[in-house]
Amino acid sequence: TEAELLLQEMEEFHKSGQLRDGGPCNVSYLTALNALAKSRDLDAPERARKLLDSMVSNPKVERTHHSYNMMLLCYAAHGRTKEAEQLMKEMIDLFITGDLEERPDTKSFNTLLDSLSR
Repeated sequence: TEAELLLQEMEEFHKSGQLRDGGPCNVSYLTALNALAKSRDLDAPERARKLLDSMVSNPKVERTHHSYNMMLLCYAAHGRTKEAEQLMKEMIDLFITGDLEERPDTKSFNTLLDSLSR
């Protein structure tokens, strides 16, 4: 998507020193994940997961339940129920181990319910 390309461009500008305010932030990644959730591309969930993983591995970007909710939305929008269920389990495990500050919320569960109802 164009959002992915723009995010990549932001990262490159930041690495080259042309973008001095810290580079892409949580909102940047969430916006790109949202674009992938809305995309009709068949590989959008895989691209979104890759983006989430890169977000998680970036020490300057905080992993939050919002990023996981957006990933749940992407799976739900593309009929990927099994992946959505696995991601919910992952969120719960991350919260229990302290690697995710906030537990899954009502939106998390409602998105999973929506995925199951399709």
